[in-house]
Formats: sequence, C-alpha cells, structure tokens
Amino acid sequence: MPEVVDFYRIGGDWDYLIKVITKGMSGYDAFYQKLITNFDLATVTGYFSMEAIISNRAVDLMRTR
Repeated sequence: MPEVVDFYRIGGDWDYLIKVITKGMSGYDAFYQKLITNFDLATVTGYFSMEAIISNRAVDLMRTR
C-alpha cells in the first residue's frame, strides 16, 4: 500500500504501528477502507498528526551510550 511510509512490530497494547501519509481525511478514509477490506484485523485505532514539531532528526548513536 503506497500510503505506508513506516511499519513497526511493537510491544504494549497493540501489535503493530503503521505510519501512513494521505491527502486529508478523505485520503485516510480511502486507505482505511482498503486496509480493513484486504486484511482480517480485530481492531484498528487511528491517531492523526496535526503538526510536525521535529521530523527526521538525526541521532548520534555514539552519544547515546
């Protein structure tokens, strides 16, 4: 699905986290309809970003030790 830009298997209350980019809510709705039609999912929860505060920040791995 071309809207998917990141896809993670995570721990906690949910199993997976999918980051998608769409053009507005109608684009998200179209993606959501494809998602629930193509996959047998028990639960889908959506969160929406209103504004990017920090995006694609580089991490110095040597500093994090």
